[in-house]
Amino acid sequence: MKIGSKFEDSKIIRIDPGLGVILQLDSESSFAQVHISRLSDEKIVKITAPYRLNSTHACRIIDYDPFAAIAIASMAPAVLNQQFLSIESIPIGSIVRGEVTAITPGLGLLVNLSERIRALCPINQLTETQSQEALKSYRLGQKFKFRVLSTDASARRTLLTRKKGLLESEIEPLCEYKDAVVGEFYDGFIAAIRPFGCIVRFFGDVKAILPLGELTEESFVKDAKEVVFEGQVVRCRVIRVDRDAGTMSVSLRKTDSKKTAKRKTNQAEETSTTNEKKTKKAKKAKDSAKTLEE
Repeated sequence: MKIGSKFEDSKIIRIDPGLGVILQLDSESSFAQVHISRLSDEKIVKITAPYRLNSTHACRIIDYDPFAAIAIASMAPAVLNQQFLSIESIPIGSIVRGEVTAITPGLGLLVNLSERIRALCPINQLTETQSQEALKSYRLGQKFKFRVLSTDASARRTLLTRKKGLLESEIEPLCEYKDAVVGEFYDGFIAAIRPFGCIVRFFGDVKAILPLGELTEESFVKDAKEVVFEGQVVRCRVIRVDRDAGTMSVSLRKTDSKKTAKRKTNQAEETSTTNEKKTKKAKKAKDSAKTLEE
C-alpha cells in the first residue's frame, strides 16, 4: 500500500474514544488507523457524528506502523487535497505547481510542492542560458508551474525545471530507456559539451550521446559549441537505443545521415540474411524428418 493512496469509501469498523478509529479500506483484510487529530482539519476532542460505526469516509494513507502492522491514514480535507504526500508518488515529467520558500544564491529555488515535500529547481534549470542573474526575478511566496526533472526517494530529493522548452513541450517526456523509440523525437537539454559531441539529458536517469556528425543537417562541425550551448533545450531524434544497457544516441537531423542510413541498411541486410538461413535450416530439418518417415 503506497503512501499517498486514497480510498473514497473506507468504513469505520471500530471507534476508540479519545484515540481515533479503525477503517476497513477496499477489502476485508485491508485496514488503516486514523488518530483523532487526523479526523478533521479542526480539533476534535470527542468522537461523535458524523464518525459513527459503519459510516463511510474518504481517507489517505500517510504512513505505516510496522509494529502494529497497520497503515496510518488521515481523513482531514487538507491532507486529502494535497497534490503529493511522498516523493514516490510524484510522476517524473509531470507538471506541478509549487511555492517558492527559499532563494539560495549559487543553488536555486527551494519549492514547496506540499506540506510534506520540498523540491529544488537549480539555477541551471531556471532558463536555457543558465544565468546566475535568473534568481533576481523570483520572490518568496510566489507560485509557479514546474516540470519534474527527476526524483530520488532514497535521497529525499526532487529536482524541477522551469526551462520554457521543457515546461511547455507537448511531446511526452522521455523518462525511461524502455520508452525510447528509434525514429521518434523527444525534448531534452544539452547537459555537457565534449570533444565527441554532446551529452543530452532527458527526464529521470535518461541521457544520450549526440555525436558531432548529428548536430546539423548539412555540414560537419569540429566543435559542438559552434552549434549549441550548455543548457539549451533541443528536440532530438533517437537513432540508436540499447534498453538493457541503458545507452542511447540521438540526432538533431530530421533525417538519417549517410553514415547512419548505411549502418541501418547493413543491419537490415544482416537480419534478412540471418532469417533466410534460419528458414533454410528449418526446411532442411523438415525434409530430413519427412525422409525418415518414408
